[in-house]
Amino acid sequence: FCTCSKGHIAYSKEVKLAAVRDRLSGIATVDVMERYGITNRNIVKRWMREFRSRGQAAFETGDESVKS
Repeated sequence: FCTCSKGHIAYSKEVKLAAVRDRLSGIATVDVMERYGITNRNIVKRWMREFRSRGQAAFETGDESVKS
């Protein structure tokens, strides 16, 4: 991930896909969060929703999930 201005964190496409794949393989959300430095479980849930809806295209450049 990268730290952007104003304290926001933008996670890379690779991190998003890895987190989704881990969840799909049965790894607990809290463990995925710890593995990738994700601070809010809702981020993982949103990525799962987006992946189920649009596949890998959900995480293409320009569609970065940013958190405060």
